[in-house]
Amino acid sequence: MAPLDLVSALVADERRRRQDRLLERRHKLARFRDPERSLDTFDCDFNKKMNRALVYELATARFVAQREDVLFLGPPGTGKSHLAQAIGRAAILQGYRVVYREAHTQLEELAEATLAGTRKDYLAELATVPLLIIDDLGMRKLAHTAAEDLLELVMRRYERASTLLTSNRPVDDWGKLLRDTAAVTALLDRLRHHAHVLKCGPRSWQTKVQTDLRTDEGTKENSLVSAAGNCRFCPVHKLPVFTCPPRQVRSLAEDGGVPRAPLTARGRGTTSPPPPPCLSCVSVDPSTEHDRFSRVAGTD
Repeated sequence: MAPLDLVSALVADERRRRQDRLLERRHKLARFRDPERSLDTFDCDFNKKMNRALVYELATARFVAQREDVLFLGPPGTGKSHLAQAIGRAAILQGYRVVYREAHTQLEELAEATLAGTRKDYLAELATVPLLIIDDLGMRKLAHTAAEDLLELVMRRYERASTLLTSNRPVDDWGKLLRDTAAVTALLDRLRHHAHVLKCGPRSWQTKVQTDLRTDEGTKENSLVSAAGNCRFCPVHKLPVFTCPPRQVRSLAEDGGVPRAPLTARGRGTTSPPPPPCLSCVSVDPSTEHDRFSRVAGTD
């Protein structure tokens, strides 16, 4: 390799290493709840009414450069947190610093800074973060000063940095939620002035997961039944009991024209024998457990 090519390769490798370390530091600074969330793992077809074009536009992080805000609204389980963290990761890849906090965690950190006497410095530091993500507003009961704290935080960032906020409550309910209508009105005026609003839902991802699990379980049961063939269940232990297939009925011509008497179980005249005991019934004391099996099965 020529000396110039060697130097160029070394420089490119060093730049790549520094870029990787920078991305790693910014991901640690963001403190995402689910770091693996990305747009690649988000199924936009599940909720077809969602504005997919807006999601892809937000992923470009142009709203961060323009210092615009974002609101994700919708019922619980509709993918708001997934999208918020995915867009946060996309912003990091675009070179921006991101801070992710759940709403109650953000307010707790602000209260701790107030007690420690560092509230002003804490708010000044948050005001310089290009993208602040406040997730799950309304998921938990908040302190009575929550409306004032959020208003102060949003006012410091208004038209200086971008704030992405998710909530499972419609904005009309925020006054009751935060118990301060005046502060909530001022908060929403600033948030919605330069805001992109994405309505998520109405279908819930948790419902989809439960439906998929039930479908998978039904498929497994059907496959087990089809594979078991002649399988009964022990009435005592509910364990599968495999029996031999029924004998084929031979015609009178095959038996030489002489009809055969039907098989009976213990002389009762029933044509179908009782189910045999399972392995658990065979392995226990016949005088106790198997007697109970016999009574349940209807035999003596």
